[in-house]
Amino acid sequence: MSNHDKGLGSSLEKLEKLQKAEAQLVQLREEFEKERRQQLDQLHVTLGFASREELIQALQALGGRRGRPKSSSSHGPAGDAPAGGRTSKRARITPEMQAGILKALRAGERGVAVAARFGISGLSLHKIKKAAGLVRRSKK
Repeated sequence: MSNHDKGLGSSLEKLEKLQKAEAQLVQLREEFEKERRQQLDQLHVTLGFASREELIQALQALGGRRGRPKSSSSHGPAGDAPAGGRTSKRARITPEMQAGILKALRAGERGVAVAARFGISGLSLHKIKKAAGLVRRSKK
């Protein structure tokens, strides 16, 4: 057996290990999501409420705004959000992050799920895919 054949065998073994690890990761994610759904399903009981509706009413009775609290940064002279009401911080996409995104896409994950997991927009995801040659040109 030549050194070339040995190197090829080693690469194939590594590829098999990688595929097994990716399959385990998918399985762990599914188990995590299942546990999380079960915990959320029983959250009202865990907190001592008779029903979900009772828990929701108690949370609403706390008052205040919905969603996240405003950040301390100012968006203008009055501190108001920009027109449109959307404020989001630009994601810093590192080479490692791009590699992870491409790996997830090549493993068959849906683009929307990958974008959400990495905290990037659909447009950013599209640009990464395009740079990697994963986008087909549209027919005109």
